[in-house]
Amino acid sequence: PAIAPNASTAIMSDDGSSIIVTFTHTTNRGGVDQNVCNKIWSAASLAMMGAAPVCYWTDPRTHVIILGSGSTVLPGSIIQLTLNNPIKDATGTSPSVPNTPLVVMGPLRPTPPTAIIIAPSQFGDGCGSLNIDGSQSIGAVGRTLQYSWSITPNTSALFAFASSVSTSTLSVPPSLLVAGQTYVISLRVTNFLGSSSTWYTHSVQVFSGATPVIVLSSNYVIMTRATPIYVQAQASFTSSCLGAPYNSTFKFAWTISRTTPSLPQNPVAATKDLRLPGYVLDVDALYTFTLTATLASDASVKSSAVFQ
Repeated sequence: PAIAPNASTAIMSDDGSSIIVTFTHTTNRGGVDQNVCNKIWSAASLAMMGAAPVCYWTDPRTHVIILGSGSTVLPGSIIQLTLNNPIKDATGTSPSVPNTPLVVMGPLRPTPPTAIIIAPSQFGDGCGSLNIDGSQSIGAVGRTLQYSWSITPNTSALFAFASSVSTSTLSVPPSLLVAGQTYVISLRVTNFLGSSSTWYTHSVQVFSGATPVIVLSSNYVIMTRATPIYVQAQASFTSSCLGAPYNSTFKFAWTISRTTPSLPQNPVAATKDLRLPGYVLDVDALYTFTLTATLASDASVKSSAVFQ
């Protein structure tokens, strides 16, 4: 009689987004049900794989499970095939592959996440709290990142405040900041595999009084070279800015720089919103776009925001 293959290993991909299952010898890929996860994997296993996992084969011995959002699979988790799964030998005449429990191994080369901060470069201490956004950080793969913040120079109050925040946003009360001081905000994120990013740093100058608040809106963090870039911007004095000219006109200036490989900062646009066609940026490069909004009636009143 034909001998059924066995599932020999289950290893998480380097970024933790999928599981690669290897079989001892060539299979029929599950026949007509080769991409139907619930025909291949047990109900208990599917429950750990998150919402709408995707199953496919890269070759007759290699089966891939793309984990869905909310997956709870970790290195050391146990997954099992269904008892009468459709995976057999290459001819389809052997019994089903045994549903022996498989221990999921961790990635061979874990990919660390990337921390990203979106925040103003200047802040007026008469404008309420300093809001720092780390939610654009990359590498959660459908799960939750852990956020670690620090602020320097750190008074005991600032240190205690930053250490107490573990969410993706940091809202620093103006009472903890000193006008005339430049603060360095640092963020490190850790994914569910325990892999941490390097510290991402962002400098903020604190001024006395009011500075315009810039809000950037874009869904682009990782993109292909063909993708056009469109970043929308808003600049205004918020209602919390004491003594600010609320009905204000601003002048806008965008610059671009590249850190990998290095490219000096260059002017790119003098409009409020940034639009760039596809194919103007190099691949495998990290670009930083900086928008500066200057009050038309007073060039000394300005603020900047960064998009990467």
